[in-house]
Amino acid sequence: MIGPSPISVPRLLQRVGSLVRDTRDIVEERVSDDSIPSWAKARGWTTYLLSLGDDDVHRCEGQGLASRIERMAGAPQSLIELAREVHQILDEVPMREASASLLSVRRASPRKLSQLALLIDAAGPLIERSMRVVDVGSGRGSLSISLGSRFAKPVIGVELVEDRVRGAAKRALQGDVTFVHCDAVARGLGLQDRDLAMGLHACGELGDTLIREAIEAHADVALVTCCVQKVRGEARAPISRAGADEGLSLRRDVLGLANLSAREQGVETPIEQTMRAREARCALRLYLRERGIAVCAGDEMRGLNRRQAQRGPRELIAAALAKRGMAPATEPQLDEVIQRARDVFGKVRRLTLPRAMLGPVVELAVVLDRASALVEAGYAVQVLRLFAPEASPRNLVILAQGP
Repeated sequence: MIGPSPISVPRLLQRVGSLVRDTRDIVEERVSDDSIPSWAKARGWTTYLLSLGDDDVHRCEGQGLASRIERMAGAPQSLIELAREVHQILDEVPMREASASLLSVRRASPRKLSQLALLIDAAGPLIERSMRVVDVGSGRGSLSISLGSRFAKPVIGVELVEDRVRGAAKRALQGDVTFVHCDAVARGLGLQDRDLAMGLHACGELGDTLIREAIEAHADVALVTCCVQKVRGEARAPISRAGADEGLSLRRDVLGLANLSAREQGVETPIEQTMRAREARCALRLYLRERGIAVCAGDEMRGLNRRQAQRGPRELIAAALAKRGMAPATEPQLDEVIQRARDVFGKVRRLTLPRAMLGPVVELAVVLDRASALVEAGYAVQVLRLFAPEASPRNLVILAQGP
């Protein structure tokens, strides 16, 4: 049995829904390279944001504007009040206290192993009562293999990428573990009564599929959400009645805000390196526009690996031009666009801070909508933070026991 919920899912969803309605203009209008967003003008925030020093900007990107603004001089009162509301909402979701021991799984990083251990520890009562565990979006099989080695019950890993299924099957040396190649969103998961549907970073609409099918099958749930923007349509519709009442239909680009987590150290690269890569992409956009090619943010990387931006603006522009069959840039052209990108991106970083602050709220809106669907179906539900942001900023878990 899972314990009582530390938060009221319906009440917190109402509070999140109210905040999303009040800031819909902010989350829906991206900060572009060449204009001030209308929401910053309307709220009188432009001058303040553009006046922020480099140290303040860096700290806000690492710790979050909501955590920093009370210590920053001259902030508009309306921005302070918004930051307080964001901070209070996010603080309502507690961190689960646990002392799980690290597991041993071949080819899994220490960061991944800590996530596996904490999820298995948190879901322990649900695992014990299940007849079968279905690992949704099993990837390379680390969670399924860990479950198979510790619990005497069938484990089925469901994964979209066929190469991962084959590799995982070779690594599964203990227990009753099976891996299935399947597009679960299109074909379904085949859940049964007394199953436990688990997902460690089940991306986008795969998480919605897990929740819907678990409710239909009366299966229990242990889900850590990830990449909520990975939906096949232009928007994600709420799956709960409460989410629909709160108007929590969110466009795909708005859902992408959930990935803008404030942290001192990026998961893959240091934050400074991430910002240099974004500045390089800004330089590429500016250069392409000068050559008569209209590109929105993100379009500049068409045909390129995003990691190429980490090599700096000169190499990125050269690679992009070659990919598009265009003549190379001259040194004077590169010098000019790199300097202009430095100025433009400095403004973008500052103006993006309020929008980035709302990213975790967008993610929480999706998680609470899923949790509300389970509550409406009679489940006992907990929503918690499962591990520290250093392990993964995608750390919200839903634990749900069926009626």
